[in-house]
Amino acid sequence: MTAHLQQKQVLITRHEPKASEFATRITKAGGKAFITPLINVACKVLDEKRKFLQQIEHYEWIIFTSANGVHCFFSALHRFASHMDERVKLATVGPKTNAALTKFGFEADFIPSRYDAKTMSVEFLQNRIVKGPILLVRGQLSGTVLQEVLGKNAVPFDSLEVYETTTNVNIKQRLQVILEKETIDFITFTSPSTVDAFVDLMPDYQCYLDRAVVCIGTTTAKRAKEYGFRHLLVPNEFTTEGMIQKIADYISEGTESYNAK
Repeated sequence: MTAHLQQKQVLITRHEPKASEFATRITKAGGKAFITPLINVACKVLDEKRKFLQQIEHYEWIIFTSANGVHCFFSALHRFASHMDERVKLATVGPKTNAALTKFGFEADFIPSRYDAKTMSVEFLQNRIVKGPILLVRGQLSGTVLQEVLGKNAVPFDSLEVYETTTNVNIKQRLQVILEKETIDFITFTSPSTVDAFVDLMPDYQCYLDRAVVCIGTTTAKRAKEYGFRHLLVPNEFTTEGMIQKIADYISEGTESYNAK
């Protein structure tokens, strides 16, 4: 099915340059995009964690849960170590993260059938014997599902934070102006941190709790629901393309509501 957004106005809250890429897809699908990057992402590795990069051959698997993690990992690897040991197996949470991996000349040995940490943790241990150790590459706000599952299954692992996410306070005025002057049909959130930032930057965020909110996956939808957003749309495929298709389906079907589980 070809997505068509019928000139609906869509607020994009993810960080650049991904915000502009998302906006281009929305425009091509017949929508009107308003870019307000609510978060900043910066690569950062603590000094005491650099040893993980310097002994990369020590790991059986490296698990990446985001494209940001991939980019920042290789940036740090090239800075603090020599190279990737090709004997180490790689896992990514989804095809977009794997696409980021291929830019560095590598391909994921494992991608789950559903692109979220819960499915990844189950399928990863279900279909293979993992002795470890494993290196989890993450941001400082990443969820703890994988850590908890590996711990329960007595699989040794190290956790390496390679980027930090902060609220983009400089976008506050633009965000408020757009929401006041434009009729935004859909607000999009691509991570729990974008939901947090929206709430932080909009003191009257309660005014938008009935607005159609499109979340990239169930984890993001859960965070939105915790703040009281009632009209949640979650795509079958946890990608921005899936989000656009979900909006198009919603428009064509004239759906009244969608409650995230």
